[in-house]
Amino acid sequence: LTATNCDNLTIEDVIIFGYRTNSDGYAICSCEDVVVKNCFARSGDDLFEVKSMYPTYDKAIENILFINNNAWPDKARGMGIISESVRDIKDITYKNCSIGFASATWMDDLGSIVVYPANDSEVSNINFENIEIYSSALYPIAIKNLNDSKSIIKDITFKNIHIYDDKPIK
Repeated sequence: LTATNCDNLTIEDVIIFGYRTNSDGYAICSCEDVVVKNCFARSGDDLFEVKSMYPTYDKAIENILFINNNAWPDKARGMGIISESVRDIKDITYKNCSIGFASATWMDDLGSIVVYPANDSEVSNINFENIEIYSSALYPIAIKNLNDSKSIIKDITFKNIHIYDDKPIK
């Protein structure tokens, strides 16, 4: 379910199952004022993600709330800011969510919760609150610039995160 260039969007009570590569879950791309709530995703790519893929859209990528969602990331990432970040991204909140079984290990840029900008943007005020992570094959939490990006990452907050395995945070 990909939303692109949207304002004032609510996605609620949706279940997604996908297996093929590039079968993203909820891809919120270049959007503003979005709520994704009470949803589930198990798929072959990133699940609850925000990205800014289109530099030509004259839109802020901000004020996005993911609340009461459940992720089962078989092949990629569970929740967060994902790779494509050609414009600034800010004011994103993940709250009261769970990540069941993040089983992918095919590359080092995977994780249950991630902030991974890959272009030259600023990613700021990203909040993760009341999140449960049951099992991560690689990293329960991972933050870094990808591909020699010069992105600025600032004001990332983690509050009340429960990690039930012993994998390292990156």
